[in-house]
Amino acid sequence: MNKLVMFILGIPLLVSVNVAAQDCSDITKFGIFDVRHTNQDTSLIDDIVHWLTVNEYTTENDARNASLRAGIVIPVVNIPINADGTYGDSHSSSWSKATAEYLQAHHEVHEKVSQDFKTANPQIVAAWQACVTQASGLLCWARQTDNKNEIQLNIEVRPISLPLAPLKVTRIDKSPNFDFLTADWHKQLNVNVTPLLLKRAGASASDAGNFTVETDNSQYRCSAHVPSLPPPAPVYVSITTPKSIPCVVGRLDFTGEGPKIGDKHLFGVHCHAPNPITGIQYLGCYDTSGHPNSGACPWLERHEEYDLPVGPYPKGTDVDLRFATDSSDNIVVKFNIFYNETTQKCTANCNWQP
Repeated sequence: MNKLVMFILGIPLLVSVNVAAQDCSDITKFGIFDVRHTNQDTSLIDDIVHWLTVNEYTTENDARNASLRAGIVIPVVNIPINADGTYGDSHSSSWSKATAEYLQAHHEVHEKVSQDFKTANPQIVAAWQACVTQASGLLCWARQTDNKNEIQLNIEVRPISLPLAPLKVTRIDKSPNFDFLTADWHKQLNVNVTPLLLKRAGASASDAGNFTVETDNSQYRCSAHVPSLPPPAPVYVSITTPKSIPCVVGRLDFTGEGPKIGDKHLFGVHCHAPNPITGIQYLGCYDTSGHPNSGACPWLERHEEYDLPVGPYPKGTDVDLRFATDSSDNIVVKFNIFYNETTQKCTANCNWQP
């Protein structure tokens, strides 16, 4: 209650005015975003990626589904998927962790993804901005730490009026499925954020929780909500399966006539695999009717020493295999090109639905 002094006909009057803090529940209900008054809106994407990482959403599809379930749209982050099923330059097995590392290392990408996030989630941005820039009084919000079973309850004082008298926490009501890790929560508060650490506990540990903080000034009290833990994400293991693909090339498609080897010119046969090549097998030369070692085949010589790239494999997904011949008659050469295919197999929480 603020007391304003007014003068009417020279007589001072005391008028009481109720000052209500801005309701921040539209943003703090997520239990994801940091709403301290010094934060910038570019941190919104970092907060959501942190939440996804802590809750172990390892694939992009799982992360997107979990976010949509919470009412949040994740913009596209162009992180490549490697042949072994990992993500990005760090070869992380987790899309969320790879995204966090990628955004930290590429400032221009971070800026674009941050803007895309704000465009895709205007209501979240509006609620965040209103809370950060307009709210006053005592603010509370709860977020996960790097441990998904721990909660940091943040308390911030934004003076309703100045000067601000000393404030102290006198009471905290909390849901029974949370225990304090901070031994002394009877804190003296100031304009800096005061963090209190709690952990999920008991049979209902994964359930939602509510917190109410009271101080020795009735104008300064706040509530916070933390949602239930999201369902555990599926657990995957990488399965690597050896594969092969045929490479069949006719004489008319030989490339790169090169220097002579004896009286024969060197040519290349280009072969491709969907993943890095692990080996090659030459199956032989055939005439146009499919007969082995017939037609112009006797004039064809295989020169592995000139293959590009030269083994050992894997080198890449393409290879030029070298032959020498002095005949232009049409023939066909055949290879098996070997590579590995990596797939993800679910081993736990496989019935999870977003």
